[in-house]
Amino acid sequence: MGTAFLGPDDRAHRPVPGFDEREWLALKAVLVAARSGDREAYAEQLYRLDAVARMSGKPGIYLWYCLRYRVIQILERIPTESDLMKIAKRVRPAFRVLLDLDPSVVLEILETVFERRPGSPRVQGTYLVLSASGALGPLLDNVEQELDEMLPHVKAWYLENAEEFQALEPPLA
Repeated sequence: MGTAFLGPDDRAHRPVPGFDEREWLALKAVLVAARSGDREAYAEQLYRLDAVARMSGKPGIYLWYCLRYRVIQILERIPTESDLMKIAKRVRPAFRVLLDLDPSVVLEILETVFERRPGSPRVQGTYLVLSASGALGPLLDNVEQELDEMLPHVKAWYLENAEEFQALEPPLA
């Protein structure tokens, strides 16, 4: 039986080419710390993620999907611009505790992951990881459980878009 017949839940336990389990686990630790509101623990987990990921870009890819997934899950639909503004307003206080970034970044990252910022530079790299994790952490109620539930969907999406993501990989030295 090929993987085409496997549901997303089955894929959570199967290896997906290019998907990095170590980076996923390090990202989970970042989001647990973000949810806790402990700025020092959050910074420490970000450093650990950086050491594990070594500029791979995958944590940003995973966060992109997870932030979209969580917002849609909360609203039970694709958000409107007004919805994104309300969610940004809800997240800003917790975001400010974690990061010394302008709180308008929360709306910017939400608009970016929902592709609502045409013509503006895309949030990417370290800035994407910082802003998306700082926004997603406070939106999660039970980080471990919710990320475990998201994992099969993240992997299925990653597998569907693997060629595009491989093109984003930095060349090996």
